[in-house]
Amino acid sequence: MLFVLERMGCKVIRGEGFIEVHGVNQLKGGFTISMGKWSDQTLTVAALAVFSDGPITLTDAAHIRHHECDRISAICAELGKLGIRVVEHQDGLTVYPGQPAGALLDSHDDHRMAMALSLIGLKVPDIRITDPGCVSKTCPHYFEQLSALGAEISY
Repeated sequence: MLFVLERMGCKVIRGEGFIEVHGVNQLKGGFTISMGKWSDQTLTVAALAVFSDGPITLTDAAHIRHHECDRISAICAELGKLGIRVVEHQDGLTVYPGQPAGALLDSHDDHRMAMALSLIGLKVPDIRITDPGCVSKTCPHYFEQLSALGAEISY
């Protein structure tokens, strides 16, 4: 995942026992990436792609259609609610950058969906996510941790 952040323009510092990531004002896009080795991060990269300067195509993730929900279809639907252009492919998706608007988004009772959509809420006001408690499957304190980092979270 770190090399994806680097490709998007972030500075990654790897030290003994730590990793530090520095963001940029404008994420870079305009590339295709195979998610085959880290398909669980497909939704995260899709959420970040919204804020890039060019489309990002994610491939080799067809099997995530068979998790808690059809994650490819679900992220496409939810990004669409934000006014983001997304093209769904059999094994992935292409996310075009845009200016997302606040919306009520459906977690699809999927912890990874809720967490990925919450990242958009860090930059876009009025993002609301249904059933945020579904994160308890893997990280029950996710939203508390996000809040501790300075995110404004309300239930």
